[in-house]
Parts: sequence; structure tokens; C-alpha cells
Amino acid sequence: MKNIFRFGMVAAVLASFTFVFTSCSKDDGEDEAKLDDRLVGTKWACEDPVHKMIYGGTCYQFYEFTSTTKVEKYTTKNGVVDDVDGELDYTLNYPDITINTIDSDGKIKPYNYRFTDSRTMVMVKVDGTLATSGYYSKYYKQ
Repeated sequence: MKNIFRFGMVAAVLASFTFVFTSCSKDDGEDEAKLDDRLVGTKWACEDPVHKMIYGGTCYQFYEFTSTTKVEKYTTKNGVVDDVDGELDYTLNYPDITINTIDSDGKIKPYNYRFTDSRTMVMVKVDGTLATSGYYSKYYKQ
């Protein structure tokens, strides 16, 4: 009887150890890095001189981040949405971000920016330096 009792106790301890061990293991996918969501819900704007030359008024181009991988791009004229480029993909590798726009031929054209502070996003030129001037070179958090 003692042997049956000891066997039962050992089996119970092993079963509880197995339960604790398996319940503490990570779920599938938990090892993957969580995407950075600090931009979600933010809007960034720059003056749109090209739109202004063509249509007049006060024009701004906006990037509005809707998820950890999607951004809406649109232009406003006198505070009203005037032109919509639609939803674009982006990749954030802070402080750098790449926004993939679609050109007139339907090809993906990446635009690279760098966050220079918490309120400014500046275009990165092909040579890796920051654009100090030019159209659409600086966006400011709204």
C-alpha cells in the first residue's frame, strides 16, 4: 500500500511539474518583435507648393498613420481634403522611416525620412544626408 501511495504522489508531482512547465512556455509568434506603434493616430504635414501653384489657396500634404504598417497620404486646400493618394505601406526602423508611394506607372517608389526630433520628419537624400530645402522635405507633427 505504501508503494502505491508513493507512486501516486510521484505521479502527481510529475503531472503538476509538467503542467507548470508547459503552461509557462511561449505561444507561437510571441518571439516575433512587436511592431512599433508610436506613429499610429498621428498626422504629419508639409506645405504643398505644387498643389498651390496649380489650384491656389493654402495647400498642405499630409501623412496620417492608421496602423503599424499603413499610412494615408492626402492633400488639403484651404483646410478641405482636395486630393487623396490613398493608403500606402511604410516601414519604421526608428529614427528612419520608408514610405512606399505608387508612381504614375504603378511602380513602388520609396521615400526615406528621418525623425530629427519628436515633431519633425526630414527627407533623407540618396547620398544619406538630410534634405535642408526643397519640396516635401520636412513634415511636422500636427
